[in-house]
Amino acid sequence: MWSAWSSSWAWLSPCAWLGLLGSCVAYILFFALMNSIGPMRTTMVTYIPPLVGVLLGADFLGEHLNWQAILGGVLILSGIAVVNMQHLPFKKPAELKEEEPAGC
Repeated sequence: MWSAWSSSWAWLSPCAWLGLLGSCVAYILFFALMNSIGPMRTTMVTYIPPLVGVLLGADFLGEHLNWQAILGGVLILSGIAVVNMQHLPFKKPAELKEEEPAGC
């Protein structure tokens, strides 16, 4: 089978497509995301594919989800939530004190 691929230029089209679509577009999206939400939150994206892979394996391949896989998924999602909660507009204690009336 390898000789059929190596004797023609048919392998060039899939490799170019994979390189352009898979690598080039992914890098552009990654750096655009980094520019818009910052590097710390952008790296949280890398934790999602293993979770999606486990869920797709359970759904399409009938793989068994044990409690360790479920706990791992919960930890991944809670870690992403904790990192993203730091960027919500919570009022700091110093800001709360400044808003109180001066007579109180």
